[in-house]
Amino acid sequence: MYNTRAMKILHERGTKTVVITSSELGDDDTLIALGSTMNDGQNKRIRMEVPKLDAVFTGTGDLFASVLLAWLYRHPNDLALACEATVSTVQAVLRRTLAHAQRLAGDGNRPTAAQIELRLIQSLDEIRNPKIAFKAQSVTD
Repeated sequence: MYNTRAMKILHERGTKTVVITSSELGDDDTLIALGSTMNDGQNKRIRMEVPKLDAVFTGTGDLFASVLLAWLYRHPNDLALACEATVSTVQAVLRRTLAHAQRLAGDGNRPTAAQIELRLIQSLDEIRNPKIAFKAQSVTD
């Protein structure tokens, strides 16, 4: 159903965990995240749908990668939980950032790049202890 060829190739080359983010495989308002892990010859794959936000952010890939790395370290055998915590964290940071930028921009104006800097310090609680708002679905062949 979903193109998993790239993930399979990376697993064949020795990569244990693969996560593809921000894929535009869904509808116009949705991004798709795909994950795959290979443990002792067993492959587990997940899929997550994430709503697009009407803004352009800088640094989301770095934020996603660092949060995912931390959650995979805490839960090395639970890709679904790590991705749920990561996506929920990133979305919380982006929503806080967008709300702040819209307040700065004022009445219906589009925020500038300077106004839309990620609100990381202000989001420390969500980074440390995210409320799981997005669930991973198991994907089978």
